[in-house]
Parts: sequence; C-alpha cells; structure tokens
Amino acid sequence: MDPVGTDDIQPDEDLPSDAFFVERHVADVMPAAHWHDHVEINYLPRGQMEYLLNGRRTALAPRRLGVFWAAVHHQAISVGEHQQLVCAYIPIVEFLRLPVAAPFRAALLRGDLIQTRDECNWARHSLVPMSEKWAETNRALRQVFREELLLRLRRMALEPTLTDSQEATADDLPGSDRANPRLVAHVEVMTAFINEHIDTPFRVRDVTNATGLHQTSAMAAFRKVLGLSIGQYVRRRRLSQAMYLLTNTDRAIADIAHSCGYSSLTRLYDAFHSQVGKTPRRYRQDIKRFHRSPASSD
Repeated sequence: MDPVGTDDIQPDEDLPSDAFFVERHVADVMPAAHWHDHVEINYLPRGQMEYLLNGRRTALAPRRLGVFWAAVHHQAISVGEHQQLVCAYIPIVEFLRLPVAAPFRAALLRGDLIQTRDECNWARHSLVPMSEKWAETNRALRQVFREELLLRLRRMALEPTLTDSQEATADDLPGSDRANPRLVAHVEVMTAFINEHIDTPFRVRDVTNATGLHQTSAMAAFRKVLGLSIGQYVRRRRLSQAMYLLTNTDRAIADIAHSCGYSSLTRLYDAFHSQVGKTPRRYRQDIKRFHRSPASSD
C-alpha cells in the first residue's frame, strides 16, 4: 500500500500545457502554490522576489533572467510593492526538444531556479518589449518571438549561470508582503524530509515528526504555506521525479517506480494516466522522438 496514494492536485487551468506566450504584470504574493507544465522564464526590471520552489526558498535577483520548470510547485512569498514581472511560458515539450547541455536540463527538471550570472541586457531590450507587444502581434511575429525565446534558452545553457543552491536567500524587502517566516521554516523542514526520502514509502506522521510540531499543527502549516496537503505534495513530487528519470535515464520503468517510492508498478501507471494522460513508456518514447526530430538537431 502506498501510504500517500497516487492521485494529485490539478494543474493551473488558466495555463493550458500547450500555451506559449509572454506577458507582464504587477507581481503579488501568491495565496497558494500552483503548477503548470511549462518552462517559465521570469525577469524583474527592478526589485527582488522570493519564491518557494518545490518547497525550497529561493530568490530572483533584479535584471537577471531566471528560468525554472513550473511543473514543480511554486509560489511567490515575498514581493516588493508595485513590482513589474515579465513572464514567458514555454511548453515543456518545446524545451525538451532543444539541444541543450545535459547538466542544464537536469538542473531545470530537478526543480532548480537557474539565473544568468550577470544582468541580462537581452531581457531589457527584447523580452520586455516582447511582453508589451505580444497581445497585439500576429501569428507570424509571435512565431519569431517564440524562436527568439527558444534560442535564448539555448544560449543560456552555454553561459555561466547560478542555481538556487548557489544563490543567497533574499533579504527582507522594505514594504514587501511575505508568508509567515515561522511557517515557511517548518515547511522547508518537511519538504527537505520528503525530498531526502522520496525513494522510499513513508507516512504523513513521519514528515510532520521532523518539525517537532504536533501532527495537526504541522499539517495545517504545510497546507497554509503551499496550498495543498502533505500527501498531495508527495504525490506530485514522486511524479516529477519519475518524469525526470524517464527523460534522463534508460532505467527500467519498474526500477523507476521503486526508486520514486511507488509500492507497485501499477501505482506509477495510475499516476501517469491521471496526470499526464499517457503511460510512462509512451511518455519516454515521445521524449526520445522529440530529441531525434530535426528541431532538436539545429
């Protein structure tokens, strides 16, 4: 029996998985974590934002280009006042077609925020105007923008970058709104436990025991910060890990199921059927086909 089951929360319905677009908005603290199956590019013209990304706290520095896989749960928890954020949403299949270096792809798919090491002049001169023109452009020009974004990702994979493990956590921002730091700290402990033990079955009480809190209080803190239960987070995390291993290794599917904490191969297939709409085997075949396509060998 899988202690936390195999069902999962639903993705953000406002962001269809095949949507490719660019937009700009005033950033705000998100009331709950969400996910959608895109590679998300973020750019802050000024200020700073702090995220919970796959349960880890990390910061996007101003005027750097940041990119992460939005299929991991993410939530803005600290945002400066009246702060503009430029976002580009690239379907994951589009990214997987790109001939990028394996370490860059691996860092992205394991849930890291990857940032340019230096300020990104391209974003200021190209991405920002792109976000202003997107809604009014025709299909042909949008295709040019699309190709430009994909090319910039390929270039980023060749440049010196920082991942969230190398980047300092954001300091408190004057006038910013942020989640309760005490609750965030407890959730970080719980998500660290989950990530360290994702390859073995465990129960909710094992996760909450890591905090020293009463189980009910720990569960409530987790839901308040991330907007989902511990069980839901574990199920999504296991699925993300399975997708990563299917994409980046040739390991047997049964071995992947075991290494992701599924108690049986059937549990893994059920998760893929309900959340991905295809079997793990078909998912792997599709990814390999994308890598063999002409688009992946430009």
